[in-house]
Parts: sequence; structure tokens; C-alpha cells
Amino acid sequence: MYTRISRRLNQPMTVIDLVRYTAITLALTVLALSIIQETHPLGAQPPCPATQVVVQEGDTLWGLARDHGPLGADPRQVVSRIREMNRLDGCLIHPGQVLLVPQS
Repeated sequence: MYTRISRRLNQPMTVIDLVRYTAITLALTVLALSIIQETHPLGAQPPCPATQVVVQEGDTLWGLARDHGPLGADPRQVVSRIREMNRLDGCLIHPGQVLLVPQS
């Protein structure tokens, strides 16, 4: 087996080998760049200025978006952003819970 590998390494590279190595290199490069983009701070969205709000009895996401969100912003978009920033699955919030509310 060793002699077969040794003979193969001493032979010139064929076009098929070159295409294979190029395809593998390209695929690994794309994979590495996508991982870097996802994990590197420059690949992430810049943080949105936010304020912390403590949920009171009777508060809703809609009310928090209207009362504490950006002036003139569509409350639907602000509610969506609050859910995203706080990693909320639904719209259920509890008194005493601290939420980030976007300011822009």
C-alpha cells in the first residue's frame, strides 16, 4: 500500500485532481468565512440603543413599545424588536421582569 501511495504522490497532478482539490478548497473557504461572519463582532449587527424597563402589573408589550419605544415608531415593529432583543417566544410578560426596549 505504501508503494502505491508513494508512486501516486510522485506522479504529476491530473486535471481531475486539480478540479477536486480546487472544489474542496473553495468549499472549505466558504465554510470558514461563513463561520467567521457569524461569530466575529464585525459580522454582527451593531447593538441598538436600549433602555431597561421593569414590567409592572398590567403592562403589555404593546404598551411598553408605545410608552418607552422610539417616538413615532410603529408599535408593531417595536414589539417585534422587544421580543427579539429579550429572546421572548411569545407575548407573555410577568411583573418584575426586566426587559430591554429599543430606543431607535
